[in-house]
Amino acid sequence: MSALPAVSAGSANAAAADGAGYVDFTYGTATDDVTAHTSQSKLWFHDGAWWAVMMEPAETTPVPHENRWAIFRLDVPSQTWISTKVQVDERNQSHPDVLSSGDQLYVASSYSRSETEALKVYKYNYDAASKTYVLDPLFVDADPRLDRPGRFDDGRETPAKGIQYATIARAGDRLVIAYTSANDVWYMTSNLEAIEWSSPTPLLTGAMAPISGPPGPTTSSSDDIATVVSFGTGQLGIMWSRTSTTDASYGGFFFSVWNGSSFGSPEVAWDGTGVGDNHISVKAPSDGRVLVAIKTSLKGTDDPLVSLLERGSGGGWSQHTVITRQAGGVSQDATRPVLVLDSDQAHVMMTDLVDGGSIYRNSAPLSSLAFTNGLGVTFIKDSAYPNVNDATSTKQQVSASDGIIVLASDDVDGRDRYLHGCTGASCPAGGVVTPPPAAATATSTSLTASPNPSVAGAPVTLTATVSGGPDIGGSVTFFDGDTQIKTVALTNNTASTTTTTLSTGQHTLKAVYSGNVSYQPSTSGAVTQTVLAATTTARPSTGGSSGGAVTAPPIASRLQIVAPPRRVLSGKAVGGNKVVAVNLPAPAGVRAMAVNVTVAAGKKTTTVAVCSGAQTKAACKTKKLMKVSAGTRKAAFTLQSLSGPRVKLYNSSGRARFTLDVQGWYVNDASKARFSALSPVRRVLKSQKVGPGKAYVLKIPSVLRPAGTVAVELGVSASAATRNSSVAACRATSTKSGCLARPTLFAKPGSTVINRVIVPVRANGKVKLVNGSGTVRLTVFARGVYTLN
Repeated sequence: MSALPAVSAGSANAAAADGAGYVDFTYGTATDDVTAHTSQSKLWFHDGAWWAVMMEPAETTPVPHENRWAIFRLDVPSQTWISTKVQVDERNQSHPDVLSSGDQLYVASSYSRSETEALKVYKYNYDAASKTYVLDPLFVDADPRLDRPGRFDDGRETPAKGIQYATIARAGDRLVIAYTSANDVWYMTSNLEAIEWSSPTPLLTGAMAPISGPPGPTTSSSDDIATVVSFGTGQLGIMWSRTSTTDASYGGFFFSVWNGSSFGSPEVAWDGTGVGDNHISVKAPSDGRVLVAIKTSLKGTDDPLVSLLERGSGGGWSQHTVITRQAGGVSQDATRPVLVLDSDQAHVMMTDLVDGGSIYRNSAPLSSLAFTNGLGVTFIKDSAYPNVNDATSTKQQVSASDGIIVLASDDVDGRDRYLHGCTGASCPAGGVVTPPPAAATATSTSLTASPNPSVAGAPVTLTATVSGGPDIGGSVTFFDGDTQIKTVALTNNTASTTTTTLSTGQHTLKAVYSGNVSYQPSTSGAVTQTVLAATTTARPSTGGSSGGAVTAPPIASRLQIVAPPRRVLSGKAVGGNKVVAVNLPAPAGVRAMAVNVTVAAGKKTTTVAVCSGAQTKAACKTKKLMKVSAGTRKAAFTLQSLSGPRVKLYNSSGRARFTLDVQGWYVNDASKARFSALSPVRRVLKSQKVGPGKAYVLKIPSVLRPAGTVAVELGVSASAATRNSSVAACRATSTKSGCLARPTLFAKPGSTVINRVIVPVRANGKVKLVNGSGTVRLTVFARGVYTLN
């Protein structure tokens, strides 16, 4: 069969020439191993459909991109993979592993060839209306690299090179990533937000060290693999290999279970001379067992070549042979086993030849795991693609009636093509493919910019509206000429962003809608934005407030509100007795800023100071803002006087990470908001209980809000917290996730935590309070109002 062109809308996919599976699109020569490794999963089943992270070919329109990882959905009747145009990772040599958990999708993408981008994590939320995934708001401005310099509290970074195929799993409210690097197994943990991760911890320490040495649960090769799995009722385990470098050397497979605070002593799943190899695929059926498809290095005629290891629901390991070194009187070379589970059977997918050939499926009942010795049945085969290899599928145990999908690839240059196989309802009815869905619906995108003209340094809000259908989903990317400003998810067919980076002169702005499986991309007409030079000048400031008293901002200054708050620094690591200077995207004539400073302390308790950029370190360290205990996070609001668009941060001890969210700029401009203190302050909410992930909408009494009120200054108090939690106060129209992306304070069990915040309000005076985790009681005081008069 001759090579097929890339599948496009309007033509059904083609069945493989040899009647096993389907030939998919080509992904080009810019990447390799797009379906590797056995430890990883690149498919999942959700909302009645199969999804995959696949390599999307390069495009020149509407948003140019090179080969990249993106989310695809399978159209079953046509057996066609359709791109949703949702990017996962722009690095086309990385290796993503996916975890589908309800409407959330987590991706851990490892890259062994980089010193600064070895591991990235992403989180997406499923939009059922548009049947697509959207990047979680917390990740829109976040740096997804878990190995960026200074990322962890103690200064440690993930090993820079040689990360071997990271995997991710969830149990309860905990996420774990595991991988091998530098002849060791490493892991990290996080909550379900997936933003803050623990430092990478080596598993093979203490009783499990040294790395190379006598027989035992160590690794022995940089090619060894580790993978993490969730099993039973909220349990987590890490499985890893120790490769037998020859059939006469020791090797094996080992397993460690999370004990509540760390991974415990290793269990020997199977070890011995010639046993170990670096091919493992771990899955967990719903009955509490752990099943592992492995390849061995045994060479005897009757020795197992591919086996299934079984950990009983109560512990203890057994081994089930899938295929021996010689089966059916023929020497076998089966490799890269991948385990796929449905409700009835365990399916072991194998490549019949080391350098690639065809994908076979050997299945056995879950109740007995009694496999017939051999490759099984042909699952993916096409004579035009003789080097099919690296099967991959899902971590999930799917229903037997839904069937399974397995993806593979032929990576030989000149072919570089995906292929896949199916069973049951995941195959087209009667085995006959039909044309793919009708072409996606056309869309049109419009763009507005306000104000226009604007002043250099002042915020300009860009709003895109996409027409074509109800709540169409997808995202919009805003451009200043060819320079990308920001990508924003559509909400009710609109997306907006605010920028302060436009320089004096004229700018050609445009908005590009990404499109998805149902709607075509579109680009707005050009909007010419005129930016005028700033005419106001700064005057000396009398200083601001860093504490709890109700204090007016610098004299003759008024507030230019920033909504939502603008993040000018995100997780910046600062060493002990060090100062870092931050250039601010401030408007001309800035006198001061209202800013929330968040600090995550490392192993040492530290004192934090904030000062104007013109001050020396010695002077700056006297401007104390707050004390942060070791291993905790704390936030403090301050009115910081400025002599120019620059601020300095001082950290007294250890390594700490700083985040700054500007709530407003104080400028000498009579058109901005004027502050009026409430004396005495007024309590507007008393001990309101707010549950995990819940929001409470508070209405500020009208008697406290004069005509023209545009913002309120609040004192927020959190007490009786059942667990550590982020708490945020924001404008009532904000989403919960968008609100929590800029926390006001961090609640702690056994403590009452207080902070201030400026919140924009509309005529109804409503403010939204959001609690991230556990249960907390919130008390709110109104401290002052900002009015346009």
